[in-house]
Amino acid sequence: MRPEELEARVRQHQAGVLLDTNVLLLYLARKISPGYAEGWKRTPFTARHGDVLDLVVGVAHRLVTTPHVLAEASNLASEEVKRLLQVLVATVEERTLEARLVGKDPVFLRLGLADCGLLTMAGRHRRRPLIVTVDGPLTVELERRKLPVLNLNHVVFPTA
Repeated sequence: MRPEELEARVRQHQAGVLLDTNVLLLYLARKISPGYAEGWKRTPFTARHGDVLDLVVGVAHRLVTTPHVLAEASNLASEEVKRLLQVLVATVEERTLEARLVGKDPVFLRLGLADCGLLTMAGRHRRRPLIVTVDGPLTVELERRKLPVLNLNHVVFPTA
């Protein structure tokens, strides 16, 4: 996929871009320093992940999130990243779903509250954001349900 193809794909999602928890943390960490997240053990990010994410967020019409993603990100974030998260929550479009609705999803036990919240929210809204993730099982389930997803691990730009 060429960068211009990725840009076009992101732009077609007028409902915005929703960053999964780890991707949201990468986005915030890169505001501190481009290499800040590259040593994280939980999610092994590279500079390429960050470059692709910068392109995606740079052309997105808006950022969308859920309270479940924000809570999970807050629990995993360093103090520095939490400060940036605090600023971000005032600017993103938050789509709320009751946990009792999310918990009815058949994949809840496998994927958990935050990921099922993304599935439920995207499946219930006519305007569906592009969900950006690095989570393989979430990607598979979003694709199975024909919901818009971009896995950063699957984006490879050709070398010049």
